[in-house]
Amino acid sequence: MQSGCAKLVDPIDLEYFLPQNKMEKKVEKCPPDIFFSLETNPITDGSAYIEVGEIKVSCSVNGPTEMRQDSQLVAVLKFAPFLSWLPKDVQTSIEKKLSRLLLSA
Repeated sequence: MQSGCAKLVDPIDLEYFLPQNKMEKKVEKCPPDIFFSLETNPITDGSAYIEVGEIKVSCSVNGPTEMRQDSQLVAVLKFAPFLSWLPKDVQTSIEKKLSRLLLSA
């Protein structure tokens, strides 16, 4: 008994049936722009700045100092005041919470 369905030999590109504007939106989904710079802070021994899309990170390193048997790593997390969308009191409480998480990690 023969089936009434025909078998397709060649695959069909379904994007062919999409309207042109939807295909253009797909092309727009490219990786975000990346900007990277070293030695951005002349006061520190090492520093870097990176932007990936809407995320901006700045990092500074001081050291090395004379090695001791015990030492302490100090990390400070701060939001840039000119980039904040939160009120100052909320921003400070979030910074404190994130700093505690960083300290416990």
